Order: sequence, then C-alpha cells, then structure tokens
Amino acid sequence: MTNKGSSDKINYLVRPAKQVERKLIIEALQCLSKTYDIPKYTYIGMGSRYFVDFQMVHKFLRISEMISFEKEEDKIKRFEFNKPYSFIDIQPGFSTDILPSLPWTNDYFIWLDYDYKISSSIIDDIKIVCDNARPGVILLLTIDAEPKKFDDGFPEDEMQRMNVRLANLKEEIHPHYPPDIKTSDMSKKKFPKILLKIISEIIRDCLRFRDLNFYQIFNFIYEDTSQMYTYGCIFGKSKKKISDTGIYDLKYISSDDTFVKIKLPILTPREKMHFDSLIPQIDKKLDEFEIAPEKLKAYEQYYRYYPQYFESFI
Repeated sequence: MTNKGSSDKINYLVRPAKQVERKLIIEALQCLSKTYDIPKYTYIGMGSRYFVDFQMVHKFLRISEMISFEKEEDKIKRFEFNKPYSFIDIQPGFSTDILPSLPWTNDYFIWLDYDYKISSSIIDDIKIVCDNARPGVILLLTIDAEPKKFDDGFPEDEMQRMNVRLANLKEEIHPHYPPDIKTSDMSKKKFPKILLKIISEIIRDCLRFRDLNFYQIFNFIYEDTSQMYTYGCIFGKSKKKISDTGIYDLKYISSDDTFVKIKLPILTPREKMHFDSLIPQIDKKLDEFEIAPEKLKAYEQYYRYYPQYFESFI
C-alpha cells in the first residue's frame, strides 16, 4: 500500500467512461431514494483534489454529510483548498485506519475508489465495512483490473507471464484467493471475473454470523487509460425493499456475474452531435467512418450520459 495517488498523472475531470459510470451510479441511487432516505446518508469517498463525485453526489442526491479519505498526507492543504463545499470532512490517512473509527450507527454511501490493484489492504477495508455495516449501507469498490499489474520482470513467454501473475496474486491476497482460479484466468478479459469472485466471497464469509445479507447492484468494467472494475452492493435483511424501488429494471444493474462494460470512443463535439442525429442504429446509418462498429454501439447505449468538455476562460 502506497501513499502516492494518481491525481498528478490523471485529470479526473476528463475521463468519459468514468464520468458515464458516475452518472449511472447517481441515477441508480436516485431510484433507491423511493424507499431509502438517501439525502440523509453520509457519503464517504476519496476526493483527491478534484472532488468530482462529491459534487455530483451533493447536487443530484442532495447529500450534505461527506467524508473524504486522503492518503497523501503531504497534500492535505491543497485538498482543503480545492474541496468544493465546507461540509466535506477531509480525514488524512489510510482508509484501513479511518474506517474502524466511524460511528457505524449512520447510514453510509461508501465509494472506495482505489487507483491500484487488489491488495491485502483493500481486503481489510472490505472486512471492516462488512463487520460494521447496518441495513441500508451502500458499498462500492473500484479496483484496477489490469492483471499485468501483477507481472514481475515481464517474462517474455506468455504462459510464464500468466504463472507469475497468478503466483503474485495469491501471495498478495492470501488466503482469500478462489481455490479454482487457473493460470488462464490472469488474462485481461477474464480477470474482472476473478475480482468479482474474490470480493463477493469475502463479503459472504464476513456476514456468515451476522443477521445481514448483501445484494449486488453494480458490476461495471470501464476503461479510459487502464481497465477498471467497480463492484457495488447494498446491505440488508430483505431484497424486497430494494426491488420495490424498481432499480433492477435499469439496464445497467447487474445482480449476477454479468458485466456492464463501458468502453467509449473519444468524440469531438461535432461528431457527437452528428451521431446523436442518427440514433437509433448509428452503426447501420454511418458509412465509412473510422470508428469500430462496437464502439458506435457502445456510444449509442450510453449517449445520454456521454460528457462533453469545453475550454473556458475564468
């Protein structure tokens, strides 16, 4: 676990796939508001110096109790300067150290948006939440889903490389790796399924002796620079309260091992306006345009959420 973040390398404001994911999550939680008092929740996130999710959560979910975990303790003054609202409580330190000190009588919407691969510290965070969560708590986890992050010395042979990845993964998360995991599962395409299995089994194991269940709602794969995986669930004693909101009618909600993939083309404003005018079935109406048909279909699936970025002079 490192105290260095990715905010100096990546501008969190201009990632189309990530922004689409944020919008889908916000829309889903608006749906949950039918039976859950979401505006009275406390939002816990990792704002860094951009606080994009904090702004959206406040504006669209009307949540005004917010906590931001900041592991880069040498940049706290900068984070304090950049926080958009005075009611954001910035807490320096690692999530593993801060989570146990929270008053767990509150209703929480927790988004642990990591910028690194799965690790023992992430597993510790999951356990802490599961040990303390009450019915209604919402947990989201975003994790780097590039199996190459487990490479060690980059062996040239493909099979050797996969074996190294598997060995390093097992060492990192021991004893929580699935017993049926295979070398071939360490490919980019299959790795998110391993992450889903690891997370869900840890949660299930933690809740064995509690009168509490968990109900999966999010199972996203998105990619701007690296492949990322977002898992989300709600803790509760009955699925009916969740189902009554109609959330499972939303096309991007997944309660099983079906992944919702967000991999979008990068478009100019002119291209976006043109593509919008061709909906539905853009790929069948657009002749000889240098964008793969699968990306056009992906855009059409999420065009209502696709962000546009413009330069402004302040």
